[in-house]
Amino acid sequence: MRFCFGMAITMIEDNVGGPRRSRWLAGLKFASPVQQIVFQEYIEAVKQATGRVAGLEHEMAQALQTWELVPVVKALMALRVVKLLTAMTVLAELGDLSRLTSPSPLMAYLVSERKRHLPYLTRGFSVFRW
Repeated sequence: MRFCFGMAITMIEDNVGGPRRSRWLAGLKFASPVQQIVFQEYIEAVKQATGRVAGLEHEMAQALQTWELVPVVKALMALRVVKLLTAMTVLAELGDLSRLTSPSPLMAYLVSERKRHLPYLTRGFSVFRW
């Protein structure tokens, strides 16, 4: 059981996402009209955010075609969990990785940036949270 708006709702399996979860969420009905309105607003906000992310990913894919770091992006994307957004963000923050001769300078750089931004960012680069 999961609690949503103070109501016990049986969730579908946690590992199920995508269209099936969207259909399930769209089918939820609440007794209170206010709860239903708020829930529908949440659903619409998620749809809008998903559309914005898709648009940004499309723009990034277009920008990638003329970026000099295309081979590095593709190499990072060869890793199982790294997709376009992650690879481009890492390279945009770090620049050309060929300047690093080993992992040690990379870690030293990340730690120094974390310390430099500590008053503003509590955990360093958002992509490199540890």
